[in-house]
Amino acid sequence: MWHVNGRKHAEKMQELYEQYSGVVVKHALCFVKNRAEAEDICQEAFLRLDRNLYKVPDKKVKAWLFNTAGRLAVDYLRHRGREYLSIDEEESPEQYLSDERTQPEWVLERMEENLFYQKAMERLKEEKPRWFQVMEMSYLEEMSNRQIAKELGISANLVSQWKHRATDWLRKAYGKED
Repeated sequence: MWHVNGRKHAEKMQELYEQYSGVVVKHALCFVKNRAEAEDICQEAFLRLDRNLYKVPDKKVKAWLFNTAGRLAVDYLRHRGREYLSIDEEESPEQYLSDERTQPEWVLERMEENLFYQKAMERLKEEKPRWFQVMEMSYLEEMSNRQIAKELGISANLVSQWKHRATDWLRKAYGKED
């Protein structure tokens, strides 16, 4: 019996990975700005999901993965700001010190930018949920306007209008917050 449940669990995890890994990597990439690091964060998020799959309702898996990947990315940035850099004999310490990504100020600035971005997207989701949905489907799930229109039961022209309006709305939100 355990082997059957283990196989079903593995199949479910494979299905979820194929469905969500791309968007989870993109979400992590918003934080860390490095594809390899974002992929590592995605892998860790799926490892944690594997251990907790029985607790996460099917409808909440995507949100759970995004939340977990976001927290892992912030933890990564925090750790990166504190980590000790080893220096090769042939390379000078100035090379490491001049890399802005090793400076705590840079890490904190990226964390603040990402927090601001998340807040702006949360506001968009609250105030204009359909625009948010279109943006999410377009940029995270990489769906075309036609695919989005078909899934939402609206015209591709309306999808295009909502994307444009959401972009303007986000620009104004950024302008007000700065």
